[in-house]
Amino acid sequence: MNTFLVRMNPARLRSQFWTILFPLCLFIACSSCAQSPSPPSGNNSTNLLAVEITIFDNKTFHAPATISIIASVSQSAPGRKGDSVRVEFFANTNRLGVRKSFWHDAVRPNPHSRNAQPMIMVAAGFDLVELVWSDPPAGNYTLTARATGAKGRSATSSPVSITILPPPSPPP
Repeated sequence: MNTFLVRMNPARLRSQFWTILFPLCLFIACSSCAQSPSPPSGNNSTNLLAVEITIFDNKTFHAPATISIIASVSQSAPGRKGDSVRVEFFANTNRLGVRKSFWHDAVRPNPHSRNAQPMIMVAAGFDLVELVWSDPPAGNYTLTARATGAKGRSATSSPVSITILPPPSPPP
């Protein structure tokens, strides 16, 4: 058996890696990601939901108040056009309302962005949902959202605490 030692210029080796091997690595990685996932079955741990709520204003309000609560829903596996989740909003244990979030495939402007410029873009995923809570009574509240998807998958957001203060007294 003959053994050959081949000496190669390191610059040429780097060049060949970037022109031949690197695109091949990208192709392999992308083609494995592009395979369509199998549909979820039951409460599958590989397709978990997550929900998060955001309040853009501060956490203390004076009555009468109007509070905008925005929920974002995500899942660990890619969705399909037409997929939807039901999002319920709660203040303590009282249900404030229900909204439905639908899957979208394209990158597009965020309709809930509070900034006119630069335009905030959102990636493919579930639409943000908004609930406006008008005239809540004074008190301390813990806000949460619960998302329920297909096959009974569900998730509850981390709590967000807010305080509604009584209306300020008129000046004498």
